[in-house]
Amino acid sequence: FECTLAMIAKNYSDYPEIRLHFFGMLRAITQNCFPAILGLSSAQINHLLDAVVWAMRHTEYHVAEEGLNLLEELLHYFAESEHASAFYRAYFHQILQVTLGLLTDTMHKPGFKHHVRILSNVLAYLDAPQKDPLWDVDASATVAAATAASRGEAIPEGSPAPEPAAAAAAAALYTDNATYVRDYLHAILLRSFPNLGSATSLELAKGMIERRSDYRAFKQLIRDFLVASKVYGGTEAGSLFDEEAAAAARREEEALHTRVPGMMPVSALPPDSMDGQPGFA
Repeated sequence: FECTLAMIAKNYSDYPEIRLHFFGMLRAITQNCFPAILGLSSAQINHLLDAVVWAMRHTEYHVAEEGLNLLEELLHYFAESEHASAFYRAYFHQILQVTLGLLTDTMHKPGFKHHVRILSNVLAYLDAPQKDPLWDVDASATVAAATAASRGEAIPEGSPAPEPAAAAAAAALYTDNATYVRDYLHAILLRSFPNLGSATSLELAKGMIERRSDYRAFKQLIRDFLVASKVYGGTEAGSLFDEEAAAAARREEEALHTRVPGMMPVSALPPDSMDGQPGFA
């Protein structure tokens, strides 16, 4: 694993087939041997997540897509395991920041639907029946984010500075993860999109948390944000509707097949629809 990752991580162009098969292998292990993933050490899990993030940032779409699919599958399996709290405490902030960064990078716009699902799945941790607090993972960062958000300011670059009383201050600030994540998102959005303003950033952070369980509403919220923030403009904004356009085309084709006799392809017919027909058992 490590030697192959070191070989392909030097740039984004060498060994294209090895890159694709490498992440395909990791997906196969995750899907079929997830207990082996759980048996890895913390350092090895760190390497795995670093590899996933590297793939997600890849400029070649097929490699990036493998990385996005792999992260979605890891989130699913970890959420179903007894290690969910430990995993999210360790990687919640990293996954949130990386995915938001890719979502607002026009070079990675083909991965929009994956980015939305990942954000929705990460925020779904707030609904977990047994969850540990996220605000004390880095207490100093929590205090800095809360202070910045309360003032309607972005988190200063390079902050936070170590603070001896940070843990106690963080514990006094929050009693639930949802409120903490709202302030954390607010501060990140303010830093990344100062043109949106504090009120708009706060409303977006609230909306993301409130709609986390409704994929369609969550996706619409993110799409509106990308257009409003001018991340995608003009014809680029149309790419955000590719998934809906493809679904509409499928529905139209299916409707045509049902309206016109003989238009329905054999592969689309119900399994028992050919019973009794000549040539079919």
